[in-house]
Amino acid sequence: MRSVPLLLLLGCLLTVSSSAYPAQLAQTGEGNSETATQDAQNAMTGRWVGALDTDGNHIEIAIAFREQEGALTGSIDVVGFEGVPLEAISFDPPNLNFQFDSPVGLAKFTGEKVNNEFTGKIEFPEADGTFSVARLVPADMDEIISSYMKEQHIPGLAAAVVRDGEVAWIGTYGLASVDQGKPVTPQTIFPLASVSKIITATALMRLHVEGKFNLDDDVNGYLPFALRNPNFPDSPITFAQLLRHRSSIRDNPEFYMPLWSKANGDTETVLGEYLQSYLGFEGALYDQEKNFFPYKPGTDFRYCNTCYALLGYLAERISGLPYQQYTREALFEPLSMESAAWTYAGVDKNLAASSHRFDPKKGHQDVGIVGYPDWPAGLLRISVSDLARFLAAYTQFGLLDGSQLIDPGVIELMAPKQQTVGFYTWFSSSFDSTSDVLYSHGGSDLGTRTLMGFNPASREGFFILTNGEAELQALASRIYQALPTLGWE
Repeated sequence: MRSVPLLLLLGCLLTVSSSAYPAQLAQTGEGNSETATQDAQNAMTGRWVGALDTDGNHIEIAIAFREQEGALTGSIDVVGFEGVPLEAISFDPPNLNFQFDSPVGLAKFTGEKVNNEFTGKIEFPEADGTFSVARLVPADMDEIISSYMKEQHIPGLAAAVVRDGEVAWIGTYGLASVDQGKPVTPQTIFPLASVSKIITATALMRLHVEGKFNLDDDVNGYLPFALRNPNFPDSPITFAQLLRHRSSIRDNPEFYMPLWSKANGDTETVLGEYLQSYLGFEGALYDQEKNFFPYKPGTDFRYCNTCYALLGYLAERISGLPYQQYTREALFEPLSMESAAWTYAGVDKNLAASSHRFDPKKGHQDVGIVGYPDWPAGLLRISVSDLARFLAAYTQFGLLDGSQLIDPGVIELMAPKQQTVGFYTWFSSSFDSTSDVLYSHGGSDLGTRTLMGFNPASREGFFILTNGEAELQALASRIYQALPTLGWE
């Protein structure tokens, strides 16, 4: 047999069809019972990591097996190619066989499982090799998260992991309401705080992809009032500058802090009226020095909540629909995010989490219903399971349940695979202890902390929602490190 470098063969796997049929668990004899079949499946589900050796090459691989509707399915990651589907999986303990199709022919794995290791050989039409993988032990997330909650005085927490366009894992912990003793469940509705900005930007970008505006357009062309930084009256403020916190618009602390620092209930302020009053030259809330920075639009970064309220209003103006109605029709209904609402009045009160502050003497205190006029920047409320659907679709460029529910162009602009080409709304983070650079966004409101992130290369993502005020970066790092072990059962 002529030897061909395996790296060359595996390089062809990029063109493998993703429509490979689900692999079925092989029957091992006439006397097999349903219980025996299930036990065999359970013995294989999980993620296995290791390497294969051939032609002098040592190549890292990862193989994943999961049980879906009575069938054992699997995929392989190798040489940077993620999720190549496996076929013809058969497991007659301790022997395991599977294959995957490539343009140069079938790649066949034959091996033996001993405890938590699986070793054997791989055969390509023109190359042979050996492989060895070990099963990853699932991280004890119950212990990790429960300990963190106790240490940081978090009353209730929910976390989720998405992978391959599916919700792989959801963990719920503690109490949605301390006063009522109500536990957190996947249906618990949390405030997202500034993670809401991802939804606002996604909704607006949909209109851009439809050709309704250009990112470098002067927003004055879409507003009923004139908007300029009075220090630079000849410099337009654009959609791109708003999305990237570079507009030179400032969050006036004298105006906002009384609204952000206490629970005022659902705001009765009309979005457009508040923005015209704050940003329009003749508005009652207008202040040249406190509402604008002394630098030219586009030249400096300053985080801006007013900008995202304005983006929500621009979506309203361009779509011709009230912003709440527009987001429902554009995102929430297509993605079946039935719990999502921008006001507390709009959610199921029986499912809503209460926001809390911790007092060393009094314990956890319910802070009440948070509300403020710049609500498109931070007041989306949504259930854990519905947000997981959104993130699952987002990480797969809008594809969910086999349907294209968000235009892929929207997500390609906001979160491309290569961060070097530029992105909007998201920030880059390694969460302190990982080598991967992720897209991430955090949220902080009275009695609430949230965080969402995903890897643009693997398109795996996660989020953490809490009804307390603890810092979440350290926990995010632990969850991200555990990602390869979660959700395979």
